[in-house]
Amino acid sequence: MAELVRTLQYALSEPYVPSLAIIANLITSRQVQDFPEDLHWFCPRSDEDNNYHFPEDLQDELLDESEQTRDVRTKKLQEAKSRKILVFDSLQIFAFDGKDAAQYQRWMKDRLKQQMTQCDVCTREYYRGRRELKQKLEE
Repeated sequence: MAELVRTLQYALSEPYVPSLAIIANLITSRQVQDFPEDLHWFCPRSDEDNNYHFPEDLQDELLDESEQTRDVRTKKLQEAKSRKILVFDSLQIFAFDGKDAAQYQRWMKDRLKQQMTQCDVCTREYYRGRRELKQKLEE
């Protein structure tokens, strides 16, 4: 996991043009394909935990939240943020043409479709992430 964090920090801090091999590696060996089927890519929810975690979704509930509950919720939010960064880095696979990229593109498209239809919060966070990625790429 530490290697993944270093790779992502480098990728986010340095302007670079990734190769197909780098992006394919992110998808396959950097956990994206290993995500459990019920894991939400862009939010902390899962089939077992269908609660809301983002402050904007909780509003008044935050006033009565215990420190322990807040710590657990914050940890889940951080994990979701890490997944979101990894997924958005992997989405660069769509910038490549050819049969070498096709299998990864097909897999990613199918999984994204599943993610976007199963959870309203994931859909919202995906579109927020796209906006953030666009701003990052324009810098």
